[in-house]
Amino acid sequence: MFKRSVKLFIFICCCFLIFISCEKEPSDNENLKDYRATVETTALKNIEYFFFVGKAGRETGLYKYNLNDNEYELFWSAAKENVVQLSYSDNLEYAFFITARRIGTRRGVSFIRRIKLYSLDLGNSSVELIREISDAVQLLANWLDNNYKIQLTQFDMKIASHINKINQIYSPFGKLIKEETEIFDFIKDGYPQFEIKRTSLVSPSGNFGITQSADSIFLSIAGVEGKVFIDSTGSKINKVKWNFDESYVSFTADPISENKFKKMPSTIYVYDIVNQKTIKKLDSQDKINFFIANELLIFDTRVNYQSSIVVYDFSKDEDVNRIQIRGGCGIINIPL
Repeated sequence: MFKRSVKLFIFICCCFLIFISCEKEPSDNENLKDYRATVETTALKNIEYFFFVGKAGRETGLYKYNLNDNEYELFWSAAKENVVQLSYSDNLEYAFFITARRIGTRRGVSFIRRIKLYSLDLGNSSVELIREISDAVQLLANWLDNNYKIQLTQFDMKIASHINKINQIYSPFGKLIKEETEIFDFIKDGYPQFEIKRTSLVSPSGNFGITQSADSIFLSIAGVEGKVFIDSTGSKINKVKWNFDESYVSFTADPISENKFKKMPSTIYVYDIVNQKTIKKLDSQDKINFFIANELLIFDTRVNYQSSIVVYDFSKDEDVNRIQIRGGCGIINIPL
């Protein structure tokens, strides 16, 4: 990300006051508002490469993409191990990845075999095995600020009706900070639920926000009455990311489905806050994962059953490259 210190004055004039009702479409209003935002910026890391997940022969491994020459190569793979999740911290300073021997379902019950946790040192491009976690029924991992949290469930080996929920928290350097186990009787208590990380819809400075009302998406501006209409959709906003000076925002909208195993289409938006317009809107057959680095939006998509990664320059509104690997590739995992 950028190493520069700058103050950006964004003049947003002629904001339309939009009214929403159950029977009416959003309507414009000529009540003009002036808004002036000063965004405090700090020197941020300007990355030269990033890692992604891709098929590597029979296994699924890690690839390294060089942003200077827009080329990539296989970086890491291991026999009988498949990368099932790659996770960057929000500031792109740290990364972990999880491998498993096999993932599937048996008699209607999911399973993950021989789970391992690795740290990925982004500074010197090295990999270290942190822990062998064994087997699990389900697993969820995400970043909480600069700590990495793993939640998993395992069947109790002594009491058939019991299932154990294990919570582990690791430092960004791979040290286990906390581990606790909760025991559930799934006949009486039901299946234990995972804690889902909520996405903030407000920009880091607090000057902007993405809001949703019924089937409409809006841009909110601090100190300005009313909202700027972006688009209509029946999907729910899932993830929001802002570039370093908050002149652009990217977000995904995913349909709500009660069937968590059913693949649902996803849409990614790139919105120009300064000029108040959508400069890119793209649909995928599966959930889209993405991050912002430098002036690039890097996201994965699956169209016509072919997964790929797009490197998009939002300042120029053009695709820099599209990565396609036989067997598929993705930011976090392979969309299948």
